[in-house]
Amino acid sequence: IYTKNTCEIKPTADESCLVCVPFCYPYGFATSVLMSLLCGRTAILAPDLSKDNIEYFMKKNPNIIFGSPALLELIKRNVSDGVDLSSCKDFITGGDFLFPKNRKEGIEFFKKHNSNIGIYEGSGNAEGLGTLTSSYVKNPKLGTVGKLLVGSDAIIINHDTGKELKYNEEGELCVTGDHIFKGYFKNEELTKDAKFMYKGKEYFKTGTLGLLDEDGFFTLTGRVSRFYIVSSLDKVHCDNVQNIISLIDVVENVCLVGKPDDDMLFTGKAFIVLKPNVPKTEETKKYIISECEKQFINQNGKRVQLKPYEIPASITFLDELPRNKLSDKIDYKLLNKLVAEEYKLEKLERKLIAFSIIRFIVVIIGLISMYYYYKKNNIESMGGSFLFALIIFLVVAFFHNEKINTKKRLSTMLNYYEKGIKRLDNTWKDFDDIGKEFINRNHSFSNGLDIFGKN
Repeated sequence: IYTKNTCEIKPTADESCLVCVPFCYPYGFATSVLMSLLCGRTAILAPDLSKDNIEYFMKKNPNIIFGSPALLELIKRNVSDGVDLSSCKDFITGGDFLFPKNRKEGIEFFKKHNSNIGIYEGSGNAEGLGTLTSSYVKNPKLGTVGKLLVGSDAIIINHDTGKELKYNEEGELCVTGDHIFKGYFKNEELTKDAKFMYKGKEYFKTGTLGLLDEDGFFTLTGRVSRFYIVSSLDKVHCDNVQNIISLIDVVENVCLVGKPDDDMLFTGKAFIVLKPNVPKTEETKKYIISECEKQFINQNGKRVQLKPYEIPASITFLDELPRNKLSDKIDYKLLNKLVAEEYKLEKLERKLIAFSIIRFIVVIIGLISMYYYYKKNNIESMGGSFLFALIIFLVVAFFHNEKINTKKRLSTMLNYYEKGIKRLDNTWKDFDDIGKEFINRNHSFSNGLDIFGKN
């Protein structure tokens, strides 16, 4: 009701909404389904959404789509050219950041499919029934995740000190209202940590970082907790996965980040510090992955187990996890940068295979044509075909070589994971000997690297 009144939604019985968010999230059931039914719309349910069936659901001609940035990416990648999406007028997204570039690309994609769609962002928590802010309002502010719901009140606090901040100062969003949950089931301690009294009102700490302006619009800048979303639209909460992986007997410390993936959108990449005397081998990696499939008893005596999509797809061993100098917290930004580079390298390796195949085909075609003209005793045509094949071969070889040099650069960066991480954290002097040894190799691509503190 708060959302309906905030967005001033009018009942429209002849419209339909595509609901792609799992029901285990209030955004999927309360915000998407119940909101649609409350407004007289038909709700099209899309369970087990994937790259193989997204086009099928889009062909059901929804008018409004409830999803996330991950869903937008899934649609862009897997809906074929020529599919008419003119029925789509609104795309409501939440659950993760929607970067301006992705928003623009999404609008352009729908335009190519005959739709002048509007993309609206929102934010919320399960504790607030999925929606706390919505930009599906009159005169929305671009760059925000919308306006606070009518009937609620909010403040921004310093997450570390709990002090209330002024408008447009970054901090943690705290909300009060009748739509906020009463408490966690049989967990009073967790409830006390999540709520606090301030000026006679009970506020819920959302764990969402951002800025609130005088008009009630909220700009989201980060999360107190971290997660990524896979193509099935399931959230993988990194901290939860880390806690379970840390129960494996050979693991000393672990950090999980989302690694870009062409099919899954993201997969888990685990950076693991092993316990002393545990070998950094492929066998150890296989052992850890196999253990991730088992149940564990956590420190509270509860049985915990990773879901299949939460199990990391790859592992890198480190001597220690990189940390920010000031806060001593794990440097997630650095690790995200490294997995992005690793993703680039993997894509590059696939391109190199393609170039190798093309070079082989050019050679075969050249030899066949030369043999053909040789049999015809046409020496002039034989020479022409040789020259043509040689030119094509050299052109392909040139681009192939460029890709190989790029691969060398990326490979070198990734081979220096453990010591390179220190360099990126501006403590490269601790490894001055290795830095000099690397630079003295005089690689043509070494000047482009900044992992040894040059920049």
